[in-house]
Amino acid sequence: MFRSHFQAHLRSLILFAAAAGLALAPAQAGNKKWTSEFPGENSFATSGDNYFLPLIPGLFQVLETPNHRVKVVVTVTDKTKIVDGADTRIVTEVEYHDGALTEVTKNYEAISKKTNAVYYFGEYATQYKDGQVVGHSGSWLAGENGAQFGMLMPGVPLLGAKFLQENAAPIALDRSQIIEEGVTIDTPAGALKNCLRVYDTDGLDKAAPPENKIYCHGIGNVVDEKLIVVKYGQKG
Repeated sequence: MFRSHFQAHLRSLILFAAAAGLALAPAQAGNKKWTSEFPGENSFATSGDNYFLPLIPGLFQVLETPNHRVKVVVTVTDKTKIVDGADTRIVTEVEYHDGALTEVTKNYEAISKKTNAVYYFGEYATQYKDGQVVGHSGSWLAGENGAQFGMLMPGVPLLGAKFLQENAAPIALDRSQIIEEGVTIDTPAGALKNCLRVYDTDGLDKAAPPENKIYCHGIGNVVDEKLIVVKYGQKG
C-alpha cells in the first residue's frame, strides 16, 4: 500500500509537469553530467510536502552518532528570508560535540510550485568554540559572487539522477546522486521503510569519498554518514 501510494504520487507529478510543459531534466536518470541549471524553475513556495524532504514548518529531526558524542538537531522554522529574489524557508541545523555547541547553520530552502522539487539558496553557518563565535566558514548565498541555487531533492526522484546541491564554487560544490530506492533501515526512532539512498560528493575535492545519506517519506534526512535519526516529529 505504501509503495503504491508513492508510485501514484510520482505519476501525478510527472503528468502535472508534462501538462505544464516543464522539463524533468533535473531528475532524469542516466545523465552522465551533474545537472547544475534548472530552467523553468522560477516559482517557489516557502512550504510544501516533497515526498522525501518535506518543507513543513515545525518538522524536526534529531540525529546522533552511535556513541552519542555528536548530535545534530534539524528544524524547519517558521522564519523566511528573501534570497536572490526568492522567498525561502529557514531550516536550522544545530550541532553539538560532547554536549558543547559547535555550529549553527541557517539553510535557505524553497520548494518549486511547478515540480515540487526542493531547492537550496544558500546558508549562513556560524562555528563556535568554548561558547564563542569563531567563524562563518561555508556560508554562501545564491545571486552573490556567481553562486546559483542548487537542488536538494527532486519532486520526481529517479535512480541515477545527478544534480548539484550547492553551486557556489570556490566555497561549496556539493553534488548528489540517487543510488537506491526502497531502502529499509532500523533506527533508534523505529524501523523505516521505502526510503531513498543518496550519495553526496564534493566537487571541489574529487578524491573525497562519497557520503551516504538516506531520506524517508514524511521525515526527511534520517542518515547522514555516521549520524542516524533518534527522534523526529512535528512541533506544535
